[in-house]
Amino acid sequence: MKRSELLLPPTTKQDSRIWLNQPQGTNDDAALHALVSQLGLHQNLSPKVLVCRSPDGDLSTYAEAIPFLEGLSKDPAIGVFSGQLGHLIDAMRKARVEEARLDSASGLEGAIEKNGDALAALRRISRESMVSSNLIDQAARCFLAALRTARYTHVVISSAETIDRPSLKLLARACLLTPEDSELAWVWLVSPSDCRKIHAGSEFGMLPVCARETFMEAIKSVLQPLELDAVRRRSG
Repeated sequence: MKRSELLLPPTTKQDSRIWLNQPQGTNDDAALHALVSQLGLHQNLSPKVLVCRSPDGDLSTYAEAIPFLEGLSKDPAIGVFSGQLGHLIDAMRKARVEEARLDSASGLEGAIEKNGDALAALRRISRESMVSSNLIDQAARCFLAALRTARYTHVVISSAETIDRPSLKLLARACLLTPEDSELAWVWLVSPSDCRKIHAGSEFGMLPVCARETFMEAIKSVLQPLELDAVRRRSG
């Protein structure tokens, strides 16, 4: 079986993959843009920043990917990628519907009985089906191509631990696939471990802190980012 590209070494320059404990008071766009300026990444370019965040901590399937791809698809600078992103967004909406159907079934036996086709096409997101993995891969590649075409300079993932798993995997794969000669920088902002709380508000209910921390550690180990404890270490 071919090894997933998500597990291959990143092509991005390490100083373009930043992992940083999110400073307090940096949740709004203005504060995040100021943070990018403080990091001093690619100062020779006019900054064009895309912020990815989950305003309500919804951890359901593609809860974050759908709105940030929708926003990007409206940028006239991405050209033909607008239509491609639209098709991918439709596929994500369908995946959300199928996931909800499985959740509403009475256990695994009920899911098989009521939603056999859906179960075959989309397993729980914690163990991706071929369909889900392909969708994440296609979306990541299209997302990256659109970013580069529109000359974005930074992608900021704010409070990454509050973003749903498939959306994080999409972002991570796009980060890994960014060519070494690209000027696109990825800034991953994560709340310190001792400050994380159990997130509620999703259809999955309460998410244990330990499970989310384990997943975030897995993402970090794959990205192999440049870890910073504070902005001041980068800015001087």
